[in-house]
Amino acid sequence: MGNGLFASTQFRNKFVFADDLELLVDCCFDGRNTVKVMMVITKGETGGAQSHVLSLCSALRPQVQFAAAIGGPETVTPLGVGLAALGVPVYGLPSMRNTLSPVRVIAAVLSLVRLSRQKRPDILHAHSAVAGVVARIAGAILKIPVVYTVHGFGFKPEVPRLQRWASWLAEFSLARLTSRMICVSEYEGKLARGLPLAAGALCVIRNGIADSRHARNLR
Repeated sequence: MGNGLFASTQFRNKFVFADDLELLVDCCFDGRNTVKVMMVITKGETGGAQSHVLSLCSALRPQVQFAAAIGGPETVTPLGVGLAALGVPVYGLPSMRNTLSPVRVIAAVLSLVRLSRQKRPDILHAHSAVAGVVARIAGAILKIPVVYTVHGFGFKPEVPRLQRWASWLAEFSLARLTSRMICVSEYEGKLARGLPLAAGALCVIRNGIADSRHARNLR
């Protein structure tokens, strides 16, 4: 799998994707026409990571057969509604919350393992820190590759010390379980280079924004 797998940049109303997606489909999955990817995200609220997931699912169909596992207690979320409108199956993981409490993490891992055994994805693609922890442990149990898109590390210098150390310890411990890590900024990529990732596992693909009518008028 190439470094840019499942990362996208939206520019001038078009999506630019990893040039190895077709190679992945043709060569890595026994000639099947589609790859089954389970998106895993901590919360389904309105936000940057959620917009990223929605845009990615919209643009990469039908090459990729997506499903999504969304954490949190809510049964209906903005992201879930948007994905359902695209025809993407959405599953709740109520045990996955925005916390690294061992009890919560273990419960969420078990739930994701059960769901993945039912839906049989080829790849887990995690978005946000807690989902990254849960998906990588589940992927190791199931022997499924995990792509982890980092939308912001929790061990930045400005983060409170206890939270910063907990986040660093989790990322350091799980680095070797990360098939691919995608950072959405050079700053996050610089932080990631201090983790014991496998050679070639890290890449930086910046977030893009849709070209608007106002921007076009300025050119």
